[in-house]
Amino acid sequence: MMECNSSIIVQSLITSDTSRVQVGNSYNIKHNYHTNTDQEETKKLLEALRSTDPRHDKIEIEQTKNYLLKESYMWILENPEFLAWRDKTHENNLLWIRGDPGKGKTMLLCGIIDEIIPSTRLGNPDSHTSLSYFFCQATKPYLNNTTAVIRGLIYLLVVQQPCLLSYLRANVHWDSRVAVEGLFRNILADPALGEVYLIVDALDECLEGLEFLLAIMSSSMPRIKWLISSRNRRAIEERIEQSSSTLVLSLELNEGSVSKAVRYFIDYRTHGLTKIKRLRSEVAEQVHQHLVQHAAGTFLWVGFVCQRLERCQAWEISKQLSRSPESLTELYKRMMDQIRTSDSYELYIRLLTVVSNAARPLTFSELLAMERLELDEETLCDLIGECGSFLTTRDRTIVFIHESAKNFALKETRLLLLQFGLLHRYYVRRVWFALSWSLLESFISNRPDADPLDSLAYEPVFWADHEREA
Repeated sequence: MMECNSSIIVQSLITSDTSRVQVGNSYNIKHNYHTNTDQEETKKLLEALRSTDPRHDKIEIEQTKNYLLKESYMWILENPEFLAWRDKTHENNLLWIRGDPGKGKTMLLCGIIDEIIPSTRLGNPDSHTSLSYFFCQATKPYLNNTTAVIRGLIYLLVVQQPCLLSYLRANVHWDSRVAVEGLFRNILADPALGEVYLIVDALDECLEGLEFLLAIMSSSMPRIKWLISSRNRRAIEERIEQSSSTLVLSLELNEGSVSKAVRYFIDYRTHGLTKIKRLRSEVAEQVHQHLVQHAAGTFLWVGFVCQRLERCQAWEISKQLSRSPESLTELYKRMMDQIRTSDSYELYIRLLTVVSNAARPLTFSELLAMERLELDEETLCDLIGECGSFLTTRDRTIVFIHESAKNFALKETRLLLLQFGLLHRYYVRRVWFALSWSLLESFISNRPDADPLDSLAYEPVFWADHEREA
């Protein structure tokens, strides 16, 4: 069992040579690692553990989605299932929030985290409760597997309770799923850990090792409160509902609350659109009514439609509204139809094919090298913007605006290539062409400082996966 003795106050934990992670607003952590040697060891242990900082991921998600409105998530704080889960005297230690794509599950969890933080060590150093969370994302290898989830959860726990560092001194092989799973079990079983909230978003986007997570979530640990979200997936349902301590909150069964939350979002987006476009009051009301009538409780649909309206001239908005699709699927079909009628159709499809079938998001330089596109990065950004709103960019990396958009594009591009094998053969050819061309250019230029693989971080790692699939 670990012992958390207090001797000095630590204002922050050093995680890299250039950054410090501030814990809460003025978070003081008491522990007994105070010598320079201990601090260096702590830094090394944290650097080995950390594959991502879930706090940074949360901020990025909120900035990207742009709709964390308090009015849109407050309803869940009064929901009976949520209240039963928060009740410390209640035996229900697992709450599963389930719902279809675009229902706002991720933003609900962001709101819940914000509400819980003040009562935990992340916001109050005198609290005896810890909070850790993780946001799964299928398109990112460091966010889409059980090992990544566990490392992220442990990282935030260690940030709050440095005494947990004692578990990290056993030379853990962080790439070994078995080792990481065993370490996580030991930490959760330690009575000195105290009460803990563990929150995992988009569990259906955890592509490897999901069975372990479901098993440990379903196990009886009175001090541990799990909250998870996912789409309606049979595999998750079958495993989780075996536990008598599970509560299920279906967004489809809470349609009234979700629709009201979406209404707040519509108010917010309509107000913003009116301000940007300087819409007349009657046009603004037309937009508002159209969104209310057709949203069907889907944040994602509202966000897409508003995004498209923002690209219109003010006098085109009424016509654009009349053409807006009725559902997410119809929206994606409409976007694909617009791509098909474009003069640059082949280029757009080529781009969607490569990005949707990549094993991870591609950077600008990787895509340009792989496809030998004679474009600068600014033009590439414009090209991405013309891909029917399927894609967006983040830190010079190309990503889909939503997992459901990627799934749709994946299906469409694979159909265009007739069969799965042809797709991956195409990838293998492009990979080897990019590698050969880069090495040839480097040889011709004879630049000693040039790294021929600088823009080819993807190819050497993943070409074998595509070869195997082909």
